[in-house]
Amino acid sequence: MEDLFNRQERKDLEKLGNIAISYLKARPWANRPEDKDTASWVYHVMQPRHGSKSHGNLDCLRATLESMIIRHRPEDVQKDVALPPLYQKVVYLDGSMQDIMSLNTFAMMIVGNAVTSERKDVDYLFHASQVKALQSLVSNLRQASFFWSGYTHSDITSSLNTFKGFLEKGEVAVSDSDRKLLETSITVGKIILRNRISEAKSVFHEMPMYMENNLSTEAKEIWALDNGHASPTLIGASSILALRKVASTYVSKTATESFTKRVLEEGRNNRRRMYRDATPSMPNRNKDSATHSLAGSVTAGNDSNKRLRTSRRTPNVAAAIRSPSTATLRESHTNSPTPKKSSSSKPGPSGAGHLSDAEKLNILNNAIECSDFKTSAKLVSTGSAKLSYLMDRILAHSQTTEKVLIFYESNNVAYYIGEALELLGIKHLFFAKTLKIKQRADHIVEFNADPECKVLIMDVSQAAFGLDLSSASRVYFINPILNPQIEAQAVKRAHRIGQSKPVYVETLVLKGSIEELILTRRKDMSPEEHKKCKSILDDDIIFDWIRNGRFLELPSSDIPGSDQMARLDSPQPLFRANLFASPPAVVLVD
Repeated sequence: MEDLFNRQERKDLEKLGNIAISYLKARPWANRPEDKDTASWVYHVMQPRHGSKSHGNLDCLRATLESMIIRHRPEDVQKDVALPPLYQKVVYLDGSMQDIMSLNTFAMMIVGNAVTSERKDVDYLFHASQVKALQSLVSNLRQASFFWSGYTHSDITSSLNTFKGFLEKGEVAVSDSDRKLLETSITVGKIILRNRISEAKSVFHEMPMYMENNLSTEAKEIWALDNGHASPTLIGASSILALRKVASTYVSKTATESFTKRVLEEGRNNRRRMYRDATPSMPNRNKDSATHSLAGSVTAGNDSNKRLRTSRRTPNVAAAIRSPSTATLRESHTNSPTPKKSSSSKPGPSGAGHLSDAEKLNILNNAIECSDFKTSAKLVSTGSAKLSYLMDRILAHSQTTEKVLIFYESNNVAYYIGEALELLGIKHLFFAKTLKIKQRADHIVEFNADPECKVLIMDVSQAAFGLDLSSASRVYFINPILNPQIEAQAVKRAHRIGQSKPVYVETLVLKGSIEELILTRRKDMSPEEHKKCKSILDDDIIFDWIRNGRFLELPSSDIPGSDQMARLDSPQPLFRANLFASPPAVVLVD
């Protein structure tokens, strides 16, 4: 051990010598050929234990180091580099009914597996051989505090049938407490299966939102996730974007081309797209055979992998809406665009120059119908308490000069946030490890330089690389980070030299979720415990909490769909004067 220490000490002194001689060119060590001074760093500074040619003593070493190293007192540094105030707080949010059902689905799976496996052997989720499945489940459980759609109704039905069969057969002795847990799991599963919003989420993997509108009954049914025809209507976020595009690019060129007809046509196209997009994720559910060998027909869950959207400058759609050329935008949106006619072509009998008064009136009525829809279309609520809170806060910040930095851990969460910001018309960028290095660098420059770019959504694992994001003064953590050092590094992206505003940091925590325990454990753990804890599963207290699944209380009676969601502070119009000034286009990120 002593030899190892001496070798390391020698290397350190050699490095200091290189700094003194080559970089600082400090005399007498930095000798020139014409100098008669032959002072040698190796001879005078290196200690005898470092080599046979070294005869240095500690006094010489100390004097040399004191002449090379300048020490500043902390108070002197703080005086020269005064940072604005930093305010940090935790925001505890009440989960919507949909949030609670997502968390209860995981509790149902964990409890059901524990009882039916008798908490032993490889069928038990917490068996040593099921590390991969457990890690996947925990990752999904944490994502569920924001939004989750990864358990299909067939998954839940299969598990419930297994639970019921286990109790009915009575082949294994079950304690009263375990029987009660399994019966609770069955009750919870039945509630989830009866829920239409839950079913729609599990099929389409869409962020559900309620939207006020005055569409026809048929149009509502086509666009709705649950085929409902009431207003507000349950529609997926991506479908709302598609519907907004229909209205934004609609121009009635003929008396027969009504707005309602256009909405119905595009609604059917959108429905086919949704089913097509949902289908590829289904075969992937069986990739990990280990998760399908667990007791109770339990799986870790498998949400569809979303691909991030990131902002790029696109033509001003608002200008297109006011321009006669809008028709070309609308035509390019259809599956079978019609060729443009030459500008020299003469209008036919049905052309604009030969319209009867009745036809002109129909065209006017179509335009009024489209305008009325734009006025009526408002976002009311989302399926995520955290997303609704973020939307409200970011909307408030967007009216000021403040910029927002959002830290996430799951790409799916980032996707849903980006989708919501598109709906609000707020320009945003991503900083993710899936982006190329140049793209990431470009996004940092654009975010800092462009006053219209209000939000940067960043993977927290990419936040510790000395990035300067001092243009942001509002910081949000989608979920608490167990390691305080990682959080501190992320906060320093905004609270650093160059920051001129107070920095406000909020960590979002869903009440009743594992996030509350993570926050508590982060405060209680020692630095040494944090150093050893590479995953939340490495902490015994968190591990035991997960193993003993907990159910959150659900309403015993059915409640209206709109009351199951997280409401926005106020309904938000989908069409604003500046909404399309520079909308983010979709860029797929592998």
